[in-house]
Amino acid sequence: MPSPPQPASTRETPWWERELAAEAKNPQLAFSSQIPRLTPDVRGKIRGEAQTAYDYCKGRELFASFHDCGCVAQQFMDKRTQELTEQQRVQDDDIQALDNFIQAWDVNTDSYDSLKAAKEKKFELQKLQRRQKEFFSGNVNQNDLIAMADKVADACPNKAGAADYAYKQCTSMYRHRLQDDVEPFCVCYADRFSESYMREPRASMQNITGNGSAALLSCSKDISPNPLNHQ
Repeated sequence: MPSPPQPASTRETPWWERELAAEAKNPQLAFSSQIPRLTPDVRGKIRGEAQTAYDYCKGRELFASFHDCGCVAQQFMDKRTQELTEQQRVQDDDIQALDNFIQAWDVNTDSYDSLKAAKEKKFELQKLQRRQKEFFSGNVNQNDLIAMADKVADACPNKAGAADYAYKQCTSMYRHRLQDDVEPFCVCYADRFSESYMREPRASMQNITGNGSAALLSCSKDISPNPLNHQ
């Protein structure tokens, strides 16, 4: 005898699930009109690197939960494009001028701040020059691309992803205790967790744990039953 049909789910799709479902499979990357013209070859290489940054982001589940991977790829492409324009090309003379200042620095007449600034500037220019040379020689270090993606990711918090992460964590931890009452509590938990994350979007475990504790206490005041009062 066939099983009776199951009743249709009355669960309302939360906002974060709708946003994540609408996200495009790949980012729609666009070069800024404010950036000087680049050759098609250079643009193509930069797009390829940005795709690598996107794939790297999507390939790390926790990282992608807290960062908008399309935004990471766009930020990466903008930064990479800026440092590869003709105006930003580092010349050996630029580094040599700083080196000359460092060598001629006099403890009696020059400040330590000026020495520190010169050394830091030289170090940054050397790194930038190395990246530029590697790009145009076709010998790019993939670890450098990943490091660049990590560096720009802080500008790309993912509120929907954070809410989805929090909701799944909440239902996993509390479904056995709240059973049918888990949905309203965990929707609240996801909302407040993501709002807290957006106020300080750092994807460190310390911050994630702190946001979770705050959401648990906040929602337990407004939603009943909840994990703190349910027997």
